[in-house]
Amino acid sequence: MDLKKRINIDFGRGHDSLSYQPSFKKSGYIDYSIFCVINLDNYFQFNAIATDNLDENYKLLPQAIAGFENTKDSKSKSIKPLSQIKEDFLNIPHTRNIYLYCNELSVNADEVVKYFLKYKFRLFIRSKEYFDKMKADFFISHDSNDKDEVARPLYEELSKRGYKVWYDEYSLNIGDSLTESIEKGITSCKYGIVIISKNFLSNEKWAKSELQSLKIKQIVKNSKSLLPVWHNIGPKDLEENFWLLDKLGGNTDQGIKKLADQLEKVYKTA
Repeated sequence: MDLKKRINIDFGRGHDSLSYQPSFKKSGYIDYSIFCVINLDNYFQFNAIATDNLDENYKLLPQAIAGFENTKDSKSKSIKPLSQIKEDFLNIPHTRNIYLYCNELSVNADEVVKYFLKYKFRLFIRSKEYFDKMKADFFISHDSNDKDEVARPLYEELSKRGYKVWYDEYSLNIGDSLTESIEKGITSCKYGIVIISKNFLSNEKWAKSELQSLKIKQIVKNSKSLLPVWHNIGPKDLEENFWLLDKLGGNTDQGIKKLADQLEKVYKTA
């Protein structure tokens, strides 16, 4: 998972500023990217950190957080204490919360949390285990005939952007119940993407069942969780599913990247 993009997904909405601070490097190969997240409405700030592998160098982070100054030149760094910098954001209270994102964890998580507490920081580690348990951002419902052309490329594009996507080819394990897994994906996802094609509409089994479950979820929760994606069809093909016509989603006619842009816009503006 692209951790920097995930940070933007988690904190980009509802906050006025997600300012980047220079990467903290040691010995030329260890890279910690530190972000300062500011919410001017609620008047607070906190930090988010991204690193591929959290190792013993975490002990350098508390002081690094207090030592970096934002610079216009990303290649230059300043370790002048923030208390000496006369900038408006320094007067915004810090919640003392630190969110640390990592793909690998080479040290004991409890020890890391205790270490940050010595500096009066509350540390929340978001590792692979956290993301495995996290609620999916999207569920992709599709007919198997549309897998290669639409479903898989869309899964890969959204995943590349930092989203967690429930997609049967990658999410089902041997021995899993298909029905239970589909229902779980529909129930737990934030948005259900339904790839509406002639293949989908002619499928009398799984596809229509998934569509009905998504429709019921939307009615019960009074939410806009259903995002239809048109693939090589038009309004005339939806005579039996006319209720889909006013749903905001996307179209594959301009390619997968443009479609992902459309779905991402819905996600970020909800």
